[in-house]
Formats: sequence, C-alpha cells, structure tokens
Amino acid sequence: MLQTIKNYLNLHMVKNERNSILLDNCGIGISILCSIHCALTPLLIISTALAGSQMQILERLEMPLFLTAAIIGSVSVIQVYLKTKRPLALYFLFAGLFMIIAGGFIKPESLEPIARISGSIFIIFAHLVNKRKYKSAVR
Repeated sequence: MLQTIKNYLNLHMVKNERNSILLDNCGIGISILCSIHCALTPLLIISTALAGSQMQILERLEMPLFLTAAIIGSVSVIQVYLKTKRPLALYFLFAGLFMIIAGGFIKPESLEPIARISGSIFIIFAHLVNKRKYKSAVR
C-alpha cells in the first residue's frame, strides 16, 4: 500500500521548483484564509443580529477550507519529504491538521478558535519549512 502511494506521488510529483513553490504558496494562502475565518467567526456572531443565518454560511466554509488545506499540504509536503527524507515539515503539517480537527471537539467551545488558528499557523510553518527544504535539495 505504501509503495503504491509512493509510486502515485512520484508519477504526479511536482517536477520543478516553480511548481513546488506555487503549491506551497497556495497552501499558505488557504491556511491564512482558515485563520481569518476562525478569528472572524466569533466576532461576526457577537456583532450581528443575524447570527443564525451567518453561522450556517460560516459553518459551510469550514469543511472545504480544511479539506483544501489538508490536500494541498499533504501533496506538497509529502512530495518534498520523499525527495529530501527530512520530516520536519510533516510534523508541522500533522500537528496543524490535528489541532484543527481537535478544535471541533474542545470544550469549552470558546477555545475552538484558538486551537484552529494555532493549527493553521502550524500548517503555514509546514509550508515555509517545506519551501526551504525543497530549495536546499535542488541546489
């Protein structure tokens, strides 16, 4: 199974530095959007009388943002890991994804944005480390 995944990633791997950096930049952008979403959701709920309708719209954004960040992060970080065999970016990515998921289960709910914003920051660090590792590997 692991060999099959590795073969698939090798077939679809980012073939040059420009594409790898673009993928990491997209991942950073999505993670920043996640952080903004998590930070603004409580403020919008507090400051608006339309909290019920706003909440449904904001909750619908959570899963697409998370899945996009997870897919881009996983593809980018795993590809560079397979090339460099340096796991630091993987650790940041997995920690960030875990914090975002755990944020949905944290009690009291007031801690949810803190966990999810922290998770997004970890994913941003994963992409920054990933870019640095990739650049040093191609030199």
